[in-house]
Amino acid sequence: MCDKREDIVVCPSIKDEVFRELNLCVIPISIQVGDALKFYDFLVDTGASQTAVTTSVIEELGIVEGTNVLVSDATTTSRGWRMAQIDRLSIGEMFFPRLNIIYINKFSSPFSKYKIDGCLGADVLKETHLKIDYLMPLLEMAKKIVS
Repeated sequence: MCDKREDIVVCPSIKDEVFRELNLCVIPISIQVGDALKFYDFLVDTGASQTAVTTSVIEELGIVEGTNVLVSDATTTSRGWRMAQIDRLSIGEMFFPRLNIIYINKFSSPFSKYKIDGCLGADVLKETHLKIDYLMPLLEMAKKIVS
């Protein structure tokens, strides 16, 4: 679980095999839609432009409608996706209200062999200061303060 130190949320990578094999952090997050609050394991993906979840998460949250959108990734390749809005995504005590997320059937290789429910993309990460300690493995995240 994530802890809080002053204004920083500290999350140990909870999927050791993902970190060992891919050097990527997976952290616990929660998503709220209406009264439903569910907990998931999300990959921190600095190359993803948009936060994404699998269709099984969408079904579990009871989201039935979505819109078609075109999203570009870090390589500027554009693809068509379905998008829906969630009420709130939380990482420890940090929260991101009314977030648009894309959803996909499943993650492709090499991620498909791990139980990953979604990924945090730049739409969330751009609102944070992010530090990854690869020796621990540990992720520190603080929400940017806008003055």
